[in-house]
Order: sequence, then C-alpha cells, then structure tokens
Amino acid sequence: MKQKLFLYAFTMVSLGQLQAQDFKIAISSTLPVFDTTRHAAALDVSYVLPITDAFEVGLTSGFATWFKMPTYQLGGGLQVAKEDQASMIPVALTTRFNLVKRLDIGLDLGYAFAVNTDIAVNDGLYFAPKIQYQIFDYADIVLGYRLANFNVLISEGSQFYTVDKTMDMITVGLEFRL
Repeated sequence: MKQKLFLYAFTMVSLGQLQAQDFKIAISSTLPVFDTTRHAAALDVSYVLPITDAFEVGLTSGFATWFKMPTYQLGGGLQVAKEDQASMIPVALTTRFNLVKRLDIGLDLGYAFAVNTDIAVNDGLYFAPKIQYQIFDYADIVLGYRLANFNVLISEGSQFYTVDKTMDMITVGLEFRL
C-alpha cells in the first residue's frame, strides 16, 4: 500500500511539473529604424521552465533571415550593388524575468549557425535582449534586438584573412504560448 501511495504521489508531482512548463512560438520582423533598405524576419521556438513566480529559464532556437535587397550607391554615377541574403539558426539559453504584472524582460544568449550565405562564414555568438508585454493569456507583444557576431573568411589572391561581421536587427513580433 505504501508503494502504491508513493507511486501515486510521485506521479502527481511529476504531472504538476509538466503543467508548469511553457512551450512558446514567436514570429517577428524588423523595425525600419536604422537602415530602411534591409528587411529581416525570424521564427523562434522556446521551451521554458519556471524557477520562481517571476523567473523562467529555458532553451530557444529558430530561424532568422536577412532578405536580399538592392542597394543604390552614388559615386561617379549610379551603381547598383546587391546585398547577399544571410540566415542563421540560433541555439540559446533563454531567461525571462517578470518586472510587473504583464511586463517581462528577457535575454537569449548562445550560439548562431550561419546558413544560406554566399560567402565563407564561421558560426558565432548570439545575443538577444527583449521586452515583452502580455496582451492576452496566450500572447505577448515582443520588442527585441538580435545580434550575431560571425567571422567571415575573405581571400585576396593567395592570402586569406578573417573579418568580424555583425548581423543585427531590431524586431517587433508576437509570441504565443501553446
């Protein structure tokens, strides 16, 4: 009887812990703040566990892409240069802290894998602070900043060297709790 009671109690506590976990999906797009010729979009999936009533920790991943956009440069005449499309897949630790009711701040910190690039890029650091406002029980508006720092391999003749390339965006989006 004691074993059955222990098994029942263990099952109830485990199921209670499963109910406390959150699975979230977010979609976001860039805000035209700095460079209006660049546009980017992102899709994120997060899995968070509440540590306290005001603090959550989890893992996040997703896909972010900077779209190919023409850039017009004036210099001795009109020249059109195409900027390459670049994408990344971040894998990061995510944290959320509840400041006041319905308002959270968060930080994603991890590693970004470069994909869909026309140049040789090494993977790099990923950093994404954000602020979230809960509009419904199942949805938040998220204002954030994403930064990925990559090393780009450049060749001139027979010489190779690396240059730091930073891909960043200021985003606004929606996050849904499932």
